[in-house]
Parts: sequence; structure tokens; C-alpha cells
Amino acid sequence: MQNIHRDCRLSSACVLASVVIAACASSASAQRLLIGPDGGIHCNEDTKASLRTLCNAADLSRRSVIQLDGPMTPKRRLLLEQAGVELGQYLPTNSFVARLHGADDAKLASIDFITWQAPFDPAWKLEANIGQRDYQTADRQEIAKLGHSLVTIHLFRDASQQEIDLVRAEIEAFPSAVFHRGEIVGGSTAMIALLPAGAPGAIADNTAVQHIEDVPEITYRRNDEVRGMVQTATPTGTPLYTQGLHGENQILGIMDGRADFNHCSLSDINPIGPTHRKVLANNAPVGTDAHGTHVSGTAVGDNGINDDTRGVAYAAKMVFNDTPSFTFSGMTGQLDLHHSQGARIHTNSWGNDLSTSYDGLARAIDMFMHNNEDDLVLFAVTNGAALRNPENAKNLLAVGASQRFPNQGTHCSGGVGPTDDGRRKPEIYAPGCNTNSASAGTPCSTVAFTGTSMAAPAVAGAAALVRQYYTEGWYPSGSLTPGNALTPSGALLKATLLNASSDMGSIAGYPSDQEGWGFLAADDSLFFAGDAHTLFVDDIRNANGITSGAAVDQPIQVTSSLEPLRVTLVWTEPAGAPGVLSPTVNDLDLVVIAPDNTTFFGNNFAAGISAPGGSSDTLNNVEQILIPSPDVGTWTIRVVGAAVNEGTQGYALVTTGSVTALPKELTLSAITPPTTIEPGVASTFQVNIQPGDESLVGGSPKLHYRFDASPFTITNLTIISGNTYEAALPAPACGDIPQFFVAADGSVSGEHRAPFDAPTAVFSAEVGVLQTTTVYSENFASGLPAGWTTSGLWGVNSLCAPSASCDGSPWAYYGNTGTCTYSTGAANSGQLVSVSIALPASDAITLSFCSYLTTENFAGVDEPSVSIEGVPVVLPSAFAQSSWETIEGDLTAFAGQSVQLTFAFDTQDGINNNFLGWFVDTIEIQASVLVCDTGTCEGDANGDNIVDVNDISFVLFRLGDPCGAPGCDGDVNADATVDVNDISFVLFRLGNPC
Repeated sequence: MQNIHRDCRLSSACVLASVVIAACASSASAQRLLIGPDGGIHCNEDTKASLRTLCNAADLSRRSVIQLDGPMTPKRRLLLEQAGVELGQYLPTNSFVARLHGADDAKLASIDFITWQAPFDPAWKLEANIGQRDYQTADRQEIAKLGHSLVTIHLFRDASQQEIDLVRAEIEAFPSAVFHRGEIVGGSTAMIALLPAGAPGAIADNTAVQHIEDVPEITYRRNDEVRGMVQTATPTGTPLYTQGLHGENQILGIMDGRADFNHCSLSDINPIGPTHRKVLANNAPVGTDAHGTHVSGTAVGDNGINDDTRGVAYAAKMVFNDTPSFTFSGMTGQLDLHHSQGARIHTNSWGNDLSTSYDGLARAIDMFMHNNEDDLVLFAVTNGAALRNPENAKNLLAVGASQRFPNQGTHCSGGVGPTDDGRRKPEIYAPGCNTNSASAGTPCSTVAFTGTSMAAPAVAGAAALVRQYYTEGWYPSGSLTPGNALTPSGALLKATLLNASSDMGSIAGYPSDQEGWGFLAADDSLFFAGDAHTLFVDDIRNANGITSGAAVDQPIQVTSSLEPLRVTLVWTEPAGAPGVLSPTVNDLDLVVIAPDNTTFFGNNFAAGISAPGGSSDTLNNVEQILIPSPDVGTWTIRVVGAAVNEGTQGYALVTTGSVTALPKELTLSAITPPTTIEPGVASTFQVNIQPGDESLVGGSPKLHYRFDASPFTITNLTIISGNTYEAALPAPACGDIPQFFVAADGSVSGEHRAPFDAPTAVFSAEVGVLQTTTVYSENFASGLPAGWTTSGLWGVNSLCAPSASCDGSPWAYYGNTGTCTYSTGAANSGQLVSVSIALPASDAITLSFCSYLTTENFAGVDEPSVSIEGVPVVLPSAFAQSSWETIEGDLTAFAGQSVQLTFAFDTQDGINNNFLGWFVDTIEIQASVLVCDTGTCEGDANGDNIVDVNDISFVLFRLGDPCGAPGCDGDVNADATVDVNDISFVLFRLGNPC
């Protein structure tokens, strides 16, 4: 690698190009580097020639793709960042968008896990058949007739404001093009525009553009016995109702055609709102749509009579809205609104039947569920022959429709999967053929409709009953125990429903791309006292999730072979990047080990049951294992972090059968281990050891540490009190790389370590001291500063004072100084934009400012925000009401860039705007850099600011080590060698003040 680098002698792009040339030299066929049909990126014969041009490329700021030889880990991310590689979004497989213009050649040359790199090809950016689909609505048909297309243009996350402006200008330069709107989608800018033929391809050449896709076209998809069917697969079996679970205190969000709230299934003498028996909020104009009324009746309807006017979760309530607009923010906005109104289960019986790509609607749903882990979103799959959108989103539950009893094992309606990248959708079935439910425009009549639209609300109603089971405390005893109440994640609800599904029989293969995991019978998962089967669940949120290489074992005891052992793992993961074929980001594996050590992998089925051996599933975020007659004995359920490329990944695990969770093993966790340590200063951190149902072996709690590549030194942990211990790290010197882990033994389970797979993975720290400087400050003492701009009602003044500011007046104020409100009679918005501020390449950069806010204080309206180039750095939830406070934001992600701060205020509507408004003052940006100084004390070899015998030991330990430059470890006399002269140098200075 070093020789290749020397031959090139130009740039970091050249270093990586050489690596790619070597990696791809034996590749065959095709024309260029491309994203292949499996969603991965592949090398081809012309790679060598195309990459050599990078050595002379003038524009090294173009986005590239780099691929690693395996999953991203925290250590790899740190090495890449230290080398100056700016990482963007994850791309399958083991690949990332990256910018290399600031990279360090020498550091890149030492990284051996990058297999290749190439510029982001414009050919990857265009979705197929833009503007050429069989559109159903009149407006889209007219657009297509004119040869135009309505598209969403996604920009890279790191696109600058200048790049954003240039893309918009390029759009508007095309004759007959119309720029509709821009929005922030997962931290990046998306633009919706009407474009003439040929324009999408031209715009794809812009280096700031990541992906261009058709705007979705939304259309609808077309209770008696269904209530029993989703509980037991029989019309009359309703054990959940028998136990008192009818949906009490559960709220469903429904988006559909306008429901008829005068129908007896949904009506009440009280007005819609908190006192209404069915409808807590209606966010759409009043209407009487047949489809929306039928769907609502199936989910939550109730006329007080056990007939077709009663839905599945008939004691639950609902919040309602029309189907959303075609935009990312339209989808997330309505889901967020329903969440704020109390809904945690969201049912949707509509979709975009003209696309199978992982588009903006699918990404919006995945991002909403990842950001709101308590929520479960359900979608009816298309009624056409093949799977469509957005039911191919990863995190939602996709529902197909079966026939009525006794033919519930027969397919009725629902498109056949898989998704474009091979994931299994649909996932679950419920009755949807000739379902009787509320008929719009009638006082209390019902009507029979057929389609997946009827199945989805039935499963959503069942999800509400399952959620009630957990929130009321039925788990784990099987009896109502309020003290056991838990709030289930959306992943746990989904796992519970899928674990209660079974082979439909009439469809070939199980699981399959048509039936998914089969027909729902919710009672098969839930455990009630006296049932033959039992239930074990584990619900881990993302904040406490696992990383790449981690594994969590749960032993269980199977007490009978008469009940099948079924284990289901579900995780809610981050949304994929725009334009990728495969949106998989984080991959977990489910492994079950039998008493005889036979190993089963999730989703490895043969003849409808789990087959031993095989390999893990790398695509689906649902994995299941089914053993029809499990051996009696101890089984191990293992969840493995196969490739966690973003954050930490939580999960939900559901196990049913004749099972008992074995005594809880010892658990070990390091509490805030240090990430930076001052040179010459010892440090400590706490360790929590919970013995569980076994005993801690005395004397076993240990700290393992090293400061270089030498073997680990082992010392005892010191007990502080109870289960809390202290680990003590000795003082490091500048240049040291502290690595460490902790361990303790359980009396039954043996040794446990933190991190779990130490010493393969260890905690690590940097040695140095953070030095903080003020990069920028502004208190508006002289009015609006030069270079700052305002729009809307923003201005700098001393008027409308709420009280004394952090440093007195003047201040920046959003409001009308004549009325001291932001009321204009209409919706209004404005921005306060700073001058360009150069941020240093620092380890930490913090924004702080003084704020006073008084608004309507209702989610979704009158919102302040602070952003850089469209990326939020302070969210609306950070602001208090009616008090001066200091607000902070993290700008570290923008280190080394010139940025502009945007303080934005948007009323969203024109009502209730007669409040004081928003005041901003005392803006300050501080940067911190980790500094380690080794040259201030002659003879101090170990950097502890003392010249003593420890420095002699330090040099002795390194005698004969290769030393590439003066000042290496042990080279105290700076002659580029570590020898006896360095010992003499230290001896001569023993006792000198330092």
C-alpha cells in the first residue's frame, strides 16, 4: 500500500483509487462500477481506468462511495474521521457515501479495511420509468400526456446552501419547469418539482443530487366474524374479550377517506374531542366517505350490540385524518400529529400502486417508527398481483386479505412479494373478503366490502388488544397485575402478532412471499393463566441496543415437546438512503441452540418448519424460528449484532411454547467509561454488577487494561457499595492509547465481560486536555450585525421586553413591535440568518444562546428552530415557554466548515397568533480541541509531569523499538532512537522541577 501511495504522490483520492485497482484487478465483465441487482456495489473490468482519473481530478469535493471489508464499527468510524474522511449515509453492502477532499494521505494509507472507492455515478441517481407509469388520477395523467414528470429530488445530507440554491436554479432554468416546494427529509434537503422531458437526467449530473424519483400517486385499496378470527382463527372464539380486553384506553390513528361520524358505530352526543366516546380528534373536514367509514368501523366501531356494527377493538378510540399529501413531510407530519394526539397504532388502507421502489413514502414511515419506538404503523398491501408501495417499508406491518371462515387459509386479495431487494412482504393475513362494517350515509346500516383495506384495520384492532394486554400488566403472570404494566414498543407489538401467525395451508411454501408468516390468531401468542403454552418477551429500546459483533444470550427451559417452540425477533431500524435498492442498514441475527447444540438460524425454513444449520438472513428485520416438537431441556436464544452500521440497535423478542425463562444471569455494565484522559492523571469509572439469580464469585471483578499493543494488565475492581464497583486506570502519557474492559464471574454462568465480546471489542480513550476557545459571539448591542439578514417579522430592537435579558437589550425579536405579537391575520414565517462563520476542525463545537419564547404552545404550530443548511441543530422541544433560558446545540458535525446559523419561526396557520413571540440574544460558539503536550519537561518520558524512576522504566521497556522520527515513545533526547543515551538523559534530570 505504501509503495502504491508513493507512486501516485497526489491525493487521498489517489490512495483509495490504488486500493480499488488492486481489489478489482481480477473482476470480470460489464462497463463500470455499479450498484448491482442484489443491492450491493460491485467492481467491474473498467474500474482501473476510471479510478486512475481520480489522481488528476480537479473536483475532489464530489461525493464518492467507499466500501469496507465488513460492517462499520465505532473504532473504524473513528479511524476514518481521524483520516479526514467525511462519512455520509450508509449504502449496502458495507458501503457509505463519503467526501475525501479533506482527507490525510498518510492516515488513509494505513487503513486496510477500505476495499475500494469510486465517484457517485449519476446513473445510480435516477429511478426507472420516471413519468412513464400507468397513472390513475386525472392530474397525473395530464402531466404525463404533456411529457412532463412530477419528481422528488433528494440532495446529499451535506449539501451546502450554495449547492441547494444552485440545484433550485437549475430546476427553474428549464422551460415549463415548476419548483413546488422544498423540505427537510431526515436531515437532507428534498425538492418537489414538475420537470419537462430530459430534465431529470440533466439534474442528476449535479454533484449535490443523490436521487430522483417519481412523486407517489395515492389511491385507495379495496365485522361480523372478523373479531373472533383475528383472536383464534374461528368466528366465535374470543378469549381476549373473555379476559376483559376490548381495547380500553387504546387510541388508533386512521388516515383514509372521511369517516361518517354520524354513523351509530362512531357517533356520540358529545362533541368530537376528549369527551367523545369514539373520536378524540378529527383533523380533516367533515365527510361521509364509504371507504373511510368502513375501515374505521372495523377497527374501533361500536354500537353497543354484538353485531356487524362492532369492530375488533370496540372499546378503543381513534384520531382521524385524510390520506396525506405525496411528500415525505406530508406523511411524517400526519403520523406525528396522530402520535401527539395519543395514537400508538396507525392503520392505513391506501397506497401508491405505480411503484415498487424504496421511495419517499416508505422512508418516511421507517423514519417515523425509528424516531417513535412506541408506535406501530400498519398498511394494507395492494390488491393487485404484485407488491407495491409503501408496504415495502422495512418497519411497518404489511397486511394481506384472506377468505372468510371456514376458508381463512385461502388467499383473497393482496399483492405477492418480495420487495425489489428480496425482503418478505406481505407479512400477515386476516379476513378481508366480504367484510361487513359501517355503511357511510346511513344511520346504522352495514355493507360488505372486499380487499386488503378490510384486513388491515382488523389486524390494527388486534394490535390494540395486544397493547392493552401489556399496558394493563397481564404479562408475565397471565393474570391482571397492574404492577407488571409495561409500555410495549412497536417492535414488540409486531413480534407478538407475527409470533401468533400460522401457515395458511392453501398457499405453497411457508413462510412465503404471498402469505408472509400467515394467518393471525392473537391468542396463540398471549398467555393467560391455565393456558398450555407460556410466553417470554424481551423488549430492548434502541438507546440500550447492541452494536456490531455484540451478542446477547437468553437461556430457556423447554418443559414439554407437546407445544411448538416459536421465537420471533423484530427490530425497528433507521431508514435507508434515497435511491438505494436495498434499504437495510442494521442487521441482527436470531440464533437458537438446542440442548444437543444443534443450531437454528432465523428464517431458515424447510417444509414449513425451521431447518438446522444453514446461514443467517441478512435482509429482513423480522426473523422467526419454529420447532414443532422441541426437545425437553435447556435451549439458548441468541441475538447477534451482525452489522450495526448506525447507532445502537434495539429489538423485541417473543418466545412461546412450554417454556420457562431460566434464572437471570449476572449482568455487567461499565458506567460512563472515560473517552478522554489527561496525561499523567489517573482516572476511575464505575462498574455496575447485577448478580441476577446467581451469585457473584468473590474476587472475580477485574479491570483489564493496556496502553499499547502489549498484553492486558489485570487489576481488581474496588467495591463502593451494593452492586457498584470502581475501576482505576493508571496515568497515561501523551501518545498512549488506553484500551480496557471489565469482567466478573457468575457462580453458574461463568465469566461476563463489558464490552460483551472483549477483548475483540474494548473501551478506548484518547489522551489529552480539551482546550476551549470562543469562535464567535454576538449580543446585538449595535443592532443587526453586518452580514446578518432577516425576513418576516424578525428585527433587532429593545421593544416588547418580557423581562431583563441575559445581558440586557437590545435583542433579536420575531414579532410585530407595534402590537408585541406575531399576529398578522394570516400564517407567517421568517428567518434570522447569521454571517458566514468559519468553524475550526475541533473535537467538539457548542452553540449557546439566550432565548425567551411565548407562543400557542401546541405541537406542529408556532415552532422555533435553529438549523445549519437545513439540518436542525436545536429542535422545537428544547424551548421552554415564557422564561429566559440558555439553549445549547451541538455543531461538532460541522467542524472545519463555514456555516450560517438560521433562526426560523413558522406559525403554520393564521389563528391564535396573538402571543408575544420569540427573543434571541447572547449567541456564542465555542470550540474544544484535545491537546497533548509532550515537550514541556525534559526527561519526563511518560508524560506525568514528574522526572523519576518511572521514566527510566518507561524508556527501558521501549529499548530497541523502531523509531521513525525524533520524539517517539522513549526517545527523550530526540535523536530518533531509543537507547542507553535516553536512560542517561533521564538520570541527569532526576528530581528537576517540572
